[in-house]
Amino acid sequence: MTRYDVIVVGAGVAGSLVAHRLGRHGRRVLVLEAGVAGPNAHEPTAGPLSTAAAEVPSSPYRAHPAAAWPEDTDLVGADGTPGFRASGHLRQDGPLPYASGYVRVNGGTGNAWTGLAPRMLPEDFDTESFGYGRRWPLTYDRLEPYYQAAEEELGVAADVDAQREHVGLPFPDDYVFPMRPLPAARLDRLISARLDGLRVKDPVALREVELKVVGTPHARNGVPDPRYDGGRGSTRTTRRWRPSRAASSTTAALMATAAPATPPAPTSWATPAPRRWWTSGSAAGTIRACTRSAAAACLRRPPPTRR
Repeated sequence: MTRYDVIVVGAGVAGSLVAHRLGRHGRRVLVLEAGVAGPNAHEPTAGPLSTAAAEVPSSPYRAHPAAAWPEDTDLVGADGTPGFRASGHLRQDGPLPYASGYVRVNGGTGNAWTGLAPRMLPEDFDTESFGYGRRWPLTYDRLEPYYQAAEEELGVAADVDAQREHVGLPFPDDYVFPMRPLPAARLDRLISARLDGLRVKDPVALREVELKVVGTPHARNGVPDPRYDGGRGSTRTTRRWRPSRAASSTTAALMATAAPATPPAPTSWATPAPRRWWTSGSAAGTIRACTRSAAAACLRRPPPTRR
């Protein structure tokens, strides 16, 4: 019987990063994911798009009765307050239902993730002071080094000055994101031209505030910032980053993978290669691809003995 040091449930972005980090530290890791077994069972297809009520990131994937998942479209309008209700995989009887979809396939919701990677604000961790919710046991300052680690692994693209000045996020003075900010899309520019400088009343602060359209940090392939990591620049290159599907500049998602010992040949931006998930140990010979089964085993094995 094979024994593992750690079992990670869920092979999405978070689970894959955890498995990768543990593998680098010499742990034997098993990653489990719900879904349908079989070759190409988790690959997106055009079939579900033709019957989807609305096109959302998870539309190209077809759920299985044994591994259902919630959809963004589970939220529908209703009379009364708050004006909508949820009906779907998740049972929600509370006064404010929440709609957020995910997919149960190898790679998890990373297959349908749009790449948005914003940090939470410091006050988000203590909403009790605003009269609702409960205080988190963690603070922004406690998590800040881990935000940096995640942004390095994902290769996040953003303008740190804009995030600091207009969003209100505190960053170390010398910090920049691994990737330069992505260019604003035409829609971004049109909305910015209409809204920037407009003053409205904040319903919470009960005072006027000035609107400003600011780009959201994206975990997307871009131009590495040479100032990153004390001037050493980001080590993320196109050889290690690949878009999950062709999309516009505002919606294209990326799948972050640990580079295999022999990187796959470059592929067209419009026709991505089949997804493969990797975990690695401390040497190139310990890297192994995950299987495409319902329980994908991403594990670290000793390199083969040379004869």
